[in-house]
Amino acid sequence: MTPDRFPYAFRILGPLDGPRKRVDADAAHTAYRSCDLRAHVEREAYLSHFRFDDSFRDYLAVTGSTRGFSGATWAEELVFDIDVEGNLAVALDAARQLVVSLVKLFATPPRGITVHFSGYKGFHVGLPTRLWLAGGGLTFHRVAGVFAGRVATQAGVQIDASVYDRVRALRAPNSRHPKSGLHKRHIPIELLETITAE
Repeated sequence: MTPDRFPYAFRILGPLDGPRKRVDADAAHTAYRSCDLRAHVEREAYLSHFRFDDSFRDYLAVTGSTRGFSGATWAEELVFDIDVEGNLAVALDAARQLVVSLVKLFATPPRGITVHFSGYKGFHVGLPTRLWLAGGGLTFHRVAGVFAGRVATQAGVQIDASVYDRVRALRAPNSRHPKSGLHKRHIPIELLETITAE
């Protein structure tokens, strides 16, 4: 089973240039989603977009850094990052547009897609990789980036292509954005059509 092959993520507690600490991917995501006290959601924090196997554990233990890691990756959820500087309403419309397109493309119930307000200027839309049985590997992150770019283009939405780097970090759910003071928040899919930027 793929999640068992890729049990690790990394966490950054504090600014993005802080140290990367290896964590259990499932436990870390659960802690942030549930606002567990150990997650320190009152602070700026990040989790890796992708998950890793034992080679990452060993690499981080030896080097103390994720820089230069060239091993396999996988993701339970592929994140589309939509940012529009100074116009959150436009970003929200783009998130809606992308969700509609994903539902049509993959014939998936909308509830299978996750949407988060990033805490500042945009939204993260998550598509579960189980829809196409993605197995992970050395090129998974690259293929994910090409795939996401094509899907976004088809939807008429601009996304941040840099989030598909092998060791990219994304803001952790419910963590606090240092500039706005707001938190990354899950938006129930049934509220996406009626919620406003305000």
